[in-house]
Amino acid sequence: MPRKATPKEQASRAHFNAMIHGFARRLPIIPALEDEADWKRHLKGMTKTFNPVGYFEELLVRRLATVLWDVDRLTAYQVASTMSNISNNLFSAGVQKNYMATPEEREDLGFYEALERMQSVLLPAHDDLELIMRYGNSLHRQWIQIHNQLLATQARRRGEKMPVTMLDVSGPPPNFGPFRSTPSIPASVLKEVSS
Repeated sequence: MPRKATPKEQASRAHFNAMIHGFARRLPIIPALEDEADWKRHLKGMTKTFNPVGYFEELLVRRLATVLWDVDRLTAYQVASTMSNISNNLFSAGVQKNYMATPEEREDLGFYEALERMQSVLLPAHDDLELIMRYGNSLHRQWIQIHNQLLATQARRRGEKMPVTMLDVSGPPPNFGPFRSTPSIPASVLKEVSS
């Protein structure tokens, strides 16, 4: 008969449950929160869109699908954070207004006043907003890199030429110098480059 595990040994084994059920999973879904059928439908749609040939292209399509899945998850987080911010602000406004009031002086927020307050807090809390922006930018860069690699791989397979670099221009380049604006390029340099 096997020896019964001590509570300390049981806790030690339970410590690895996250690795067994999380890290080792090949599906990018969160159990009990996301549906495996939705993931399979998403992956099938991405596969149908890009028509990968071979293992490497299939791997890139799967990575691309995973990044876009994370973008949807980030959107859900942003909505939840915004709703929490609205709820917290409305609650605190109501509590502050009625905290020291006598029962006769207390007033409920009217519909339009509540709507106005909700519209004034339509963004997530500052810490959440910073996290959302950083993670969103990271996901965007990953998506661009994987997408470009997939397009280049497919073009090579078809025997087409593909540019060596593809740029993601999301706005004006940052100004790293001490000047207020980026200095313009002299006309003589532009003339030499164009000829």
